Amino acid sequence: MTSVFVSHCSEDNYFVDFLIELLRFHRLDVWADRTNLEAGGIFPADIEEGLTTCGTMVVVISQRSTKSSWVTREVAHFKALDASRPIIPLLLDGKTDPDQIYEGLGQVTHLRCDESLLGSLRELLRLLGRPLFPPVEKRRTPERRSAHRREIGRA
Repeated sequence: MTSVFVSHCSEDNYFVDFLIELLRFHRLDVWADRTNLEAGGIFPADIEEGLTTCGTMVVVISQRSTKSSWVTREVAHFKALDASRPIIPLLLDGKTDPDQIYEGLGQVTHLRCDESLLGSLRELLRLLGRPLFPPVEKRRTPERRSAHRREIGRA
């Protein structure tokens, strides 16, 4: 299962909650402080473990995240562990420079959620090896209604 580390600042939780649910719906293993940090744990160690075990990082970039030292630390640590692992920047607004978070992040092709949220999420899932809304299995019968409902309709 593909594992994804979602780096973000807490002020962007309105978007991150949706993103996490979408990734999980598409059967991706997601690590985010919103869902993986437990009471009583030592959160820097827990975050480091998540950074070590995940194969891909998604960075939610906004004006708010440029002020977060945690986002910068997470990106730097992820790159230091293995520079070949992909980082996918999701830009929430067109005014933010990704290099404010981590030098060189602006050189990575980022997905522009401010221009097309659907297009960006579709591309993100493609990069993670999942189609947006996977195809539904075909029904066994051509009838849309179950036999029970057909019988009720005839009565």
